[in-house]
Amino acid sequence: MDWSWWEPARLAIGAFLTSSGFGGLAAFGAALLAFRGIRARIGYDQSAAVEADARERWWQAYTHLWDNREKIADEDLLDGVASLEEVAETAQQTMMLDLLVAQVIAREEVETT
Repeated sequence: MDWSWWEPARLAIGAFLTSSGFGGLAAFGAALLAFRGIRARIGYDQSAAVEADARERWWQAYTHLWDNREKIADEDLLDGVASLEEVAETAQQTMMLDLLVAQVIAREEVETT
């Protein structure tokens, strides 16, 4: 096998690896990787912000119902509980809504006696 091609190829590869072209190519590759990583992070941060906003809106709606449970009609209060129950994500949220329903039931029992 003729290896006479190896020496010129080795010299060409060595010259390329020490040239500014290779440095530029490496910098471009690093920038591309950084861009993809940042873009993925931004997507994650946006979805986390949307989830946090949804939790905050849920909490505000629940707080409004709880603070005004004596002023809100039973039917409207139960409608609000049903709406919040559709988007409740945790057992704690469900238990908090159950407490509001218990308030309505207790109020109806007092009214009927």
